[in-house]
Amino acid sequence: MKAILKFNRNHCRTRYGYLWLVVVLSLVRFLAPAATLADFGYQHMAVDGQIASGNRPLLLICVNFAGQSPLPQPLSYYSNLVFSASQNPGFNGYFQAVSDGAFSFTPAGAILVTLPAAGVFTNVYAQHPAPPNPFATADGVYASNIIHAAMSSFDFANYDANQDGHVTQAELAIVIIVSDSGWTLGGCRSVPSVPSAGIIWGGGLVSLLGYPAPFIIMAEETEETLGTPDIYGPDCLSCALTPQSCFFSGDLYYLDPWNRMELGWCQPRIFSLTAGGITPLSAAQAGDPTAPIILYDSSKGTNEFFLLEYRTHLNSVFGPGYDHDVALGQSDGLVVWHIQQDTNHNLVHVTSPISTNLTPSIWAEGSPNLIPGCPSTLWGSNAKTPVLKWMDGTQTATTLHVKPFNPGDNTITVQWLSAEDTWVDFNYSGSPQTGTFSNPYNSMNAGINAVSYGGTLHLKTGRSPETPLITKPMKIVGYNGPASVGN
Repeated sequence: MKAILKFNRNHCRTRYGYLWLVVVLSLVRFLAPAATLADFGYQHMAVDGQIASGNRPLLLICVNFAGQSPLPQPLSYYSNLVFSASQNPGFNGYFQAVSDGAFSFTPAGAILVTLPAAGVFTNVYAQHPAPPNPFATADGVYASNIIHAAMSSFDFANYDANQDGHVTQAELAIVIIVSDSGWTLGGCRSVPSVPSAGIIWGGGLVSLLGYPAPFIIMAEETEETLGTPDIYGPDCLSCALTPQSCFFSGDLYYLDPWNRMELGWCQPRIFSLTAGGITPLSAAQAGDPTAPIILYDSSKGTNEFFLLEYRTHLNSVFGPGYDHDVALGQSDGLVVWHIQQDTNHNLVHVTSPISTNLTPSIWAEGSPNLIPGCPSTLWGSNAKTPVLKWMDGTQTATTLHVKPFNPGDNTITVQWLSAEDTWVDFNYSGSPQTGTFSNPYNSMNAGINAVSYGGTLHLKTGRSPETPLITKPMKIVGYNGPASVGN
C-alpha cells in the first residue's frame, strides 16, 4: 500500500496537533550492521577449544553392579534411545532438532559393563569424603572407575584422531547410564584422565545418568557436557522454556536460543531496538537457525539485549516436535528473553526481578507485565507489551506488538515500536543534520527515512513542495506553528 501525503493550507495542516499515519509495511528491516553475532557471544561456548559442530562420536556405557538390580532394559534399548535419529524422545533426534541440524552424535559403540559392589556410588563416596567438595571428588572417581572398566572391552585408541595418546571429550563423547540405587537421576561431571593399555582418556565432562532419570534430565546434563550452563538460579526463572531452567519430570522443551547461539547452533538476525521494525518469526520446530532476532541499542552496547523467539506446542505444520510441553501448554507465542553478559560473554549475576536473590542475568519476560514466572506466560495473538526496561530499571522507548495469529501457526509476526523523536525544519541550512531539535533535517523525505518505526516526526513551522511516500507507522506532529508539505 502506498500513501502520498501533501501538507498544504487546505490539506493536513498541523498546528500543535498530531496525525497518526499507519500503513502496511512490506517487511522493512532496520539491520544494525555495526554489530555481529560474535559481539553477542556466538560460538562462545567451547570445551577444550572445540565447539559442538558437525558430528561427534559418542560411546554409551551401561553399567550394572553386583548385588543390585540390573538395568531393567537390554543394552539395545538404551542404544536406540541414544543413537536413533527418529525416536522421539531420543538423544540424536533431540540434538539434531535443537541445533537446527548443526550437531549430532554418531555411534562409537554401546557396551555393558558389570562392576563389583564396592563400585556403587555410596561406597565410593564413603572412601572420598575430602573437602571442599566431596561429592565432586567422589563423582569423578565413580565415573573414572566406570570408564576404566569400559577400556577393557572398547578400543579408545580408535578415536585418538591426532594420535597423541590422549582421547579428548571432543574426540569421543561419553554418556553413562547406571543401575545404582545411590545414583538415580543424573549430572554433568568432570572426570580426571583415565589411563589404560597405552592410551589415556584425557579427562573432561561426561553425562552420568541413572536409568530412572526422565529424558529431559538426560538431555540437560548432556547439553552441559558441550558447555551450556544452568540458567534457573534460586527463583527458577523461565521454567518450562528450556531444559537449562527448572522443569517437571515428564516435560520436554527445545533449548533456549541464547544457549543455542552461544553454541553456534542458531544465528539470530540483529536489529536496532531504537529504530523499530517488523519481521516474521518461525516456530522452533521449523528448524530455521535464523528464526530468532536480537534487539539491541547501539548506544548501550552489545552486553545487554533482548532475544525474541516463537514457541508453540501446537505447530500445525511440523507437529509439537520437542516442544509439546512448552510453557506447560498454557500459552503459545512470543518469548522475550532478556540477557546481560560480561565482556567475555558470560552471564553476570543480578538481583532477581521477582525477589532479592541473585540470579543469572537471563530470563523470559512474561505477559502481561514483563515479569518472569514459572511457568512463563508467552505473548499471544495481538499481545502488546509495556515499554521494555533495561535490567537497571531505566526505560527504553520501545514496545512490542505480536500481530494476530491462529493457534498452531508456524510463523508469527512481531513489530517493535520505538517512540523516538526526529525533527525537521525546512528552513534549516546548518550542518550536521542529525534529526535533533538543534540540528534538524531540512527535508520531509530525510525525516521520514530517519524516523524510527513507530516514532514521532516533529515538523517546525515552514513549507516544503515534497510529496513524500510513507512506508512505516509514525506520528507526525506540528511544532509552534503551521507546517505545509506538498504543492
